[in-house]
Amino acid sequence: MRCYSVDEVKRVLANTQGAEQIFFWLAAETGARVGELIARRVSDVNLDGLFVEISKALSCATEDAPKTEAGNRCVCLSAQLGAALREYVVGRKDGFLFQTSEGNPWDASNVLVRKLNKVLSRLEIPKMDNEQLAKIVGKDRTIEQATRSEKRAVSLGLHSFLHTNATAMDSLGIPQQIRKQRLGHSRNGVTERYTHTFTHDERAAAEKLGVLFGTEWPEKETEN
Repeated sequence: MRCYSVDEVKRVLANTQGAEQIFFWLAAETGARVGELIARRVSDVNLDGLFVEISKALSCATEDAPKTEAGNRCVCLSAQLGAALREYVVGRKDGFLFQTSEGNPWDASNVLVRKLNKVLSRLEIPKMDNEQLAKIVGKDRTIEQATRSEKRAVSLGLHSFLHTNATAMDSLGIPQQIRKQRLGHSRNGVTERYTHTFTHDERAAAEKLGVLFGTEWPEKETEN
């Protein structure tokens, strides 16, 4: 799946606000999956300790535990994202972090179609890389004849934030073990989930990602 560039992430964040901005910011900085994000409750975010606890995921309105023990994790947040979250949740003590006016959790399909796709279209960020798709289908087929999986491979979506996060951590020189822990690919043998203590490397990783995604945003673009 195609990744967002850092500049594309910053444009998305600069041109959204409120719940949408926080959702996309969390996705980019933490690499959390859409099901994990829509399952988050306000109580899962520790603003003093600067971390979010991920212990559930929503799929088709069903809440389940992570598929692996490693998916049950706490992820450090940057000071930049922490400040934005503090402003966003002010006054709220419970409920879903991202919820409808009726108090229900966001629906993943709606997030993609009604929120992400709309902002990508408004900012004229290509959702599909047609040049790359042409290379995949070769000379014997047109891009219109590409399979759904081939199109997904060169398209931007919600899962693209995870790949963007992984690429960013690699470029920032974040240790591989920390990368795996943040993405839920490896158990953290140092950080105990219930004590919420983090190593220097874990904190440093969050701050590096905070500087990368949360600073030097472009000016908000006017709508045509």
